[in-house]
Amino acid sequence: MDNYFQNLETRLTNIERLLLDLKHETLPNVVLQLDKPEKKIVDLAGLRKVRPEIGCISTIYKKTSKGEIPHSKNGKKLFFHLDDIDKWLLENKVKTSAEILAETETYLQTRKKR
Repeated sequence: MDNYFQNLETRLTNIERLLLDLKHETLPNVVLQLDKPEKKIVDLAGLRKVRPEIGCISTIYKKTSKGEIPHSKNGKKLFFHLDDIDKWLLENKVKTSAEILAETETYLQTRKKR
């Protein structure tokens, strides 16, 4: 019986240490994120939580009414597929100076000389 209580005490000590780590946020974020997988489809409030870089609610409403943000609608409620939102956010990539220089050189080499 002594071994059982020793084992129990050790396990309780480990649990207490983990809880203190959680309280002081010393555990890596990866462990915490594994417990809460990201939903793939979110409503407007969920979109603001997981993708705050999109902007405020009025901006989101304006862009959905203009058809700029990919979304779905069920009645008056808006839904967003996060994969589509991520693709939309990355559509307007700004070229680096090296990319612009490479395109310029390619253009100058392939154009017809007059």
